[in-house]
Amino acid sequence: MTKKEALELLSYHSGRNSDIYNEKWQSGFLGMLRPFTGRLSDGNFIEIMECLKVLTSDFKNKELNHDLISDLWGIQYYSNMWVEKGGMLETE
Repeated sequence: MTKKEALELLSYHSGRNSDIYNEKWQSGFLGMLRPFTGRLSDGNFIEIMECLKVLTSDFKNKELNHDLISDLWGIQYYSNMWVEKGGMLETE
């Protein structure tokens, strides 16, 4: 996987890619949670980790890629917010 491919894949997982009709947008990390069907895909988490491996050197730069940080922040923020008390995926 190239850096360009990793950034594009993260944009689908975060739901920030403008190609909303792409299957990866709908079945990506955040896409699979809205609306939640009760099924999770371990493969999405693995893909995100693979992207991070490819992009490891980018985190050492003095200036970070805005899209990379936005995608990662979105994945973390929304998934966390949705499982909190009162969130749409609240478990208890």
